[in-house]
Amino acid sequence: MNIWLAGEEVSALREFYSGYDFEGVVLGRIPEDPAGAFERLGVFGTPITYLLDAEGRLRMGAMGDTLPPVNKGREVCQS
Repeated sequence: MNIWLAGEEVSALREFYSGYDFEGVVLGRIPEDPAGAFERLGVFGTPITYLLDAEGRLRMGAMGDTLPPVNKGREVCQS
């Protein structure tokens, strides 16, 4: 499951990713105190992607305007 966790308004997020293929991505919006929620999750600044296995264990993180390698994604999803 791909989830984009954000604190911005839905309309601003849709405008931001307009023109990109976000089929199958669930938008998870934090409506109250997004800064506090991100702080508790350890997320700050640059976009961060986390890959979790089926048990919810962190398998990989990627920072910046990149996505994890496809092979690593397959490995995590199939484990």
